[in-house]
Amino acid sequence: MKLPKNEVLSRLESSLRLLGQDRNTVTSYCRTAAHFYDFVREQRPGLNSERLAEAFLTMRVRRDDVSASTQNHDLAALNALFAAFGRKLGNVDALRAKRPQFARHCPTTPELMALLRTLADTPKVPARLMALTMAATGLRISECLGARMKDFRRESDKLHLVVRDPKQAHDRWVPIPAMLWPALRGQALHARRVFAQDQARAEPLPIAMPNALARKYPRSAHSVGWMFLFPSPNPQRHPEKKVLMRWHQPPGDVQHAFSRACDELERAGQLVARITPHHLRHWYGTHFNGDLRDLQELMGHRSIETTALYRHPQLDRASSPLEQFGAQLALTG
Repeated sequence: MKLPKNEVLSRLESSLRLLGQDRNTVTSYCRTAAHFYDFVREQRPGLNSERLAEAFLTMRVRRDDVSASTQNHDLAALNALFAAFGRKLGNVDALRAKRPQFARHCPTTPELMALLRTLADTPKVPARLMALTMAATGLRISECLGARMKDFRRESDKLHLVVRDPKQAHDRWVPIPAMLWPALRGQALHARRVFAQDQARAEPLPIAMPNALARKYPRSAHSVGWMFLFPSPNPQRHPEKKVLMRWHQPPGDVQHAFSRACDELERAGQLVARITPHHLRHWYGTHFNGDLRDLQELMGHRSIETTALYRHPQLDRASSPLEQFGAQLALTG
């Protein structure tokens, strides 16, 4: 590539942002593009784009021992890179990593109850409440942390959360069990207090807003409706604008709380396979008592085949269909 690396990455970033890609996707694609740029500089001249892509993806398998999903991610990043320059990457015949068929780990109900008893809410990290919310609704950790005050809708005796899902580019409604209402009400009061403190500063602290909404609606960044239900304990700087803002709780804080709880349960002999926040989504999908199509909508999957993967078989509730005719059969030893 004849252009400087920073110019190549800047062009890719601009292209991805025009497509509305998530910030994490932009960061990871640019990281892969930077590795590809360095790789190309080491290759002999004369290779076309497809051969360079094949060599790069093959190297990722042989040298870096990446998984199939990582290699597919790298290929998607390369496609985005070439598209940013108005080109289309042709057929790429690289050595492909094998995609293993692993069974999804779903914690048992006793393991989940032990985790919830061990997790504790602190003023800075309400880990237990967030775990309860994810287990009760099947939310991803990003969806739980990204929930804002205005996204909760109360209608008569029902409470719903409108989940803003940029990954699938559509919103969905998730019911909130009544058992969580008191705790969520207390968390909402905490969020309001943080909001009031932010706005009482000499220079009011804005709330982090999606896309360009803060520019289109300047007052929205200082509206309590846009306040995160789980605000960050400290203001953080915007990664691009470098301006102090109030963000949601950092995912790492929640994951560290889970890790500490799992360490304690392992020492007590109550846990073997560790539990992460996403495993609560697996537990929700496995124990959901309803139609698979309803579960697909609640979990925000495009494909019902993806939803079916979350329905872990419950062997203790499975029985042979012949058993219902047992009384009609005279079986002897």
